[in-house]
Amino acid sequence: MLNTNQKIEHLKKLGFNGDFEQIERMYNGEKFDVRDEEYRRLLQLSKEYCMRFTQLSELISRAKSAEEIENYNKEKSEILDNLFPGHGAIYGCGDGLFAIIGTVDLEGFNYINARVHFNASALTHLDEYVFVASNVEFGDNNICTQDGQTQLSRINVGRDTWIGANVNFDNYTEVGEKSVIGMGSHITSNSQLKPSMISFGNPCREYKFITEDYETKVKINKRELLDCIDRATLLVKEGDKKPIIMNIKDGTMELKINSFIGSMNEDIDIAKEGKDILIGFNPKFFIDALRVIDEEEVTLYMVNPKAPCFIKDDEGTFIYLILPVNFNAAAN
Repeated sequence: MLNTNQKIEHLKKLGFNGDFEQIERMYNGEKFDVRDEEYRRLLQLSKEYCMRFTQLSELISRAKSAEEIENYNKEKSEILDNLFPGHGAIYGCGDGLFAIIGTVDLEGFNYINARVHFNASALTHLDEYVFVASNVEFGDNNICTQDGQTQLSRINVGRDTWIGANVNFDNYTEVGEKSVIGMGSHITSNSQLKPSMISFGNPCREYKFITEDYETKVKINKRELLDCIDRATLLVKEGDKKPIIMNIKDGTMELKINSFIGSMNEDIDIAKEGKDILIGFNPKFFIDALRVIDEEEVTLYMVNPKAPCFIKDDEGTFIYLILPVNFNAAAN
């Protein structure tokens, strides 16, 4: 992680040569003038880098040679170096990335998925081994000013933390180390979530300490499960909250969904340990998790129909938390 002076030297290498007083104040977490010419230039260059980063992802998908792919990936790496000076190892980083040069500190190894926004209202610090799923927002979209002055908030995420898809961080938030934040959660301003906790909801609340306790364990082919849930979403209109219902018994997972468009009922072979369970989920959240897992088989851990489901591997290299829904109410 670079200090303020080192970040200023980084900006000079990018061609900045004006008065850095306001940018220095910004990096230090002090009040600064958003009308400052160098600050406005910093914002503009950051946006250009982010737009080019997404464009390169599209170019890679259409590349006709290994040489083209290598050149595009090299340029993407250079953009990451420019946006995150002094960063550790970054993996993932799909299209839709947004960040302001020097306002995000990444320690050690971090995985950042697609469409992750580090907004201009906050100085964000991710410790090592933080996994960030897709569509995560750090900080507010808007910067509040008074007489042209503002002060960036701070957002801190501890090491070995997993952040689910579609999570929103408000300004002035902190997540302790070895935590799991459930998909779709909203961490409100001034929240300080304790270490080693499962937290979720809107607003995000601490649920329980992370343990190995479960009542039902299911091993299932990832592709079969993903394809089945994908087919189910064809029966759900955008904005409709119809859940997919999983009826888990020995050797079989029955997946059902009913909507105004139609219904689906399919069985998938599984290996189950523990109790039978009937549980419902938002199909989109399950799809978001399954699509970023490379393993042929996935393991689901469940406690009861109202508690989160965990998807994780035996080695602990990944863990996803998915919140269930009240399918009885949703089905009416």
